[in-house]
Amino acid sequence: MWIPPGEYQDAWTGTTTVGPKLVVATQPLGRIPLWHRKGGLLITAPIAQTVDEQDWSELTLEIFPRAHRHKDPPQQRRVIREGEPGEGTTVFYEETTDGRLSIQILPSKSTPARAWLVRVNLEPDHALASAVVDGVLTSTDSLTVLAPVPLDQCADFFPLRGRGAAPASEAGDVVELQLASAVGKRSVSMWLR
Repeated sequence: MWIPPGEYQDAWTGTTTVGPKLVVATQPLGRIPLWHRKGGLLITAPIAQTVDEQDWSELTLEIFPRAHRHKDPPQQRRVIREGEPGEGTTVFYEETTDGRLSIQILPSKSTPARAWLVRVNLEPDHALASAVVDGVLTSTDSLTVLAPVPLDQCADFFPLRGRGAAPASEAGDVVELQLASAVGKRSVSMWLR
């Protein structure tokens, strides 16, 4: 497999590979090699059998902060848009070298109310220091922290399962934050240590 330039986390094990380079990846039957780009994010929906059965009233935002190094740029931004500009929802994500993560969720006027589950997939040596949701400091006790699945208990592990899913054995903790269903702009800032 070709790993492009950057840091990529193996979804099955949690180990990080730095590209560009070629790697040999072997997985059991029924699993494909899968990596997440550090500094990236994914939006997922609950599992459904068909698109017609899909429930779009709550989406999960999976965030993969990267380990900062001195050569990294001072900040990075990612944007995900649903539909054409001005339609659907736009998600802005920013990460700075001081450990701050910022998320802005901006639905269009025609977007129905939607709940969000924010899952921050931390590095093994990182922890959440504080969080501010829609301008209000949130107690870290109100957040769910999920520890990695021990290697000897990984038989049923599958990445990106959403709410309550533990991270891979060599990954860091996952911090979950529930944003209740609402219409309008949402903002989340988190500081890592």
